[in-house]
Amino acid sequence: RVGLVRDLRSGHERVCKVVSTEEMPPDVLELTRAEIRILSELDHPGIVRIYEYADDPARHKLVLILEYVAGGDCTGLLEEAGGELGEGRVAALVQQLLLATNCCHRHGIMHRDIKPGNMMLTRSLGAWGAPGLKVIDFGLASRAHASRDLVGTPAYMPPEVLSGEADYTSQADLWSVGCTVAELLSGECPFGQPEDFEGDMEPVFDAIRQYRTFDDLEERLDDTPSWNGRSDEAKDFVRRLLAVDPSSRMTAAQALNHPWISQCTPSPAGLTTGMVRSMADFAAAPALLRRCMLLAAARTGAGEQALAGGAFAEADTDGDGA
Repeated sequence: RVGLVRDLRSGHERVCKVVSTEEMPPDVLELTRAEIRILSELDHPGIVRIYEYADDPARHKLVLILEYVAGGDCTGLLEEAGGELGEGRVAALVQQLLLATNCCHRHGIMHRDIKPGNMMLTRSLGAWGAPGLKVIDFGLASRAHASRDLVGTPAYMPPEVLSGEADYTSQADLWSVGCTVAELLSGECPFGQPEDFEGDMEPVFDAIRQYRTFDDLEERLDDTPSWNGRSDEAKDFVRRLLAVDPSSRMTAAQALNHPWISQCTPSPAGLTTGMVRSMADFAAAPALLRRCMLLAAARTGAGEQALAGGAFAEADTDGDGA
């Protein structure tokens, strides 16, 4: 059960998610608890925040209090735009997605379900001059450095996950990013979706298994009016993510330095003198006062978070979220 609640101390809306564990299979329960642990560890402006949680074995309930991201997801954004988003706008969103993905990978976490539907938008403009982006749904995320689990959303699953012949790594996420970018640029999911085949997943899986080079896929994308007008840099960006060999794909850090991202997106605002002074005061404060300040910061509004998030992204040069 999911609903909106209001923090009585700050007045801000939060998402309350109540999960019944009574008949939940043990492996699913462990995934849910792992999601809580992962979200508690990750503190990044591009990742949805968890504020509180309670595990009540007696009542067979898990209760999560999460950040409310009110602007809808990127699937809805694409639909509202009639399948034609401006290239600069897409690049700004993808930059934020990559920053969050890079933070996950630096912490040894694979998301394993990156897609437009898991990219939520804030209502306020972020430091990039576009709506802020938050990656959500870490229900399939894993701390393992390698896995053979067959998980994910069919249209965005990479070939190595489908094959199950060898362990896959966090590079699987970059394939999903590539599919996501291709969809945002063309208005079409590059390998189709089960809904295109009356809910049958096999045609989608077959298209991914049969994929060899980006040139084959581009023939399909060329049928969409949006793709034909995209820049060579944008197409090269997608090409370098949709490589069958995971070792040939760009990493998240490399993708952030691709010309398409650096040319199409403005740099977020850097740290101001006041911010630097506040950080120094925080570092020098007693431990109890620092904890109180962290509690206050957790209850700031979306506008303040967007400003601080942009400054953080500019200062976080190694992308580890710290």
